Amino acid sequence: MSSELQPPERERAGDSRNAETTDGDPVLELDGVTKAYAGTTVIDDLSVSVREGELLTLLGPSGCGKTTTLRLIAGLERPTGGEIRLNGRCVAGDEFEPPEERDVGVVFQEFALFPHLTARENIAFGLTDADETATRERVDELLELVGLVDHGRPNRTSSCSTSRSRILTLTSASRCARRCGVS
Repeated sequence: MSSELQPPERERAGDSRNAETTDGDPVLELDGVTKAYAGTTVIDDLSVSVREGELLTLLGPSGCGKTTTLRLIAGLERPTGGEIRLNGRCVAGDEFEPPEERDVGVVFQEFALFPHLTARENIAFGLTDADETATRERVDELLELVGLVDHGRPNRTSSCSTSRSRILTLTSASRCARRCGVS
């Protein structure tokens, strides 16, 4: 199964078309990452490096390890082997940094909203490094950015449409983007 999660053909063939985007230090590195469950290897020796400004897309059939890779990067799972680095800092390998210390947002197919909270409360959840005024300003900025200023009011997210729930989920995941150097 793990053999299906591979770098693009041009990278496997040593194509240098990607050379112009490789300036600077990597913001994400997976070095020989392996993950096994009960003796079944689902990711085997995966190595990839992403630099600031680059986009990484994981494509493949169901069961090839895409979600497991994201869970490993976010710290929701521990790799069986290899090392994961964020901005040069080892977060998994000899050391293991818990997810709440990684500043990594992951949006899965299911909505990641707390239905009992408002849109504003969902976006503010986890913004613990700023005072109340700075948090309110950041939430206002994000709500305005995605065109959902009216959803900052005290309506629960359980009453949002599917499309607005998806937008709020993405907005909530982006709340740490500025700290992580991604926008």
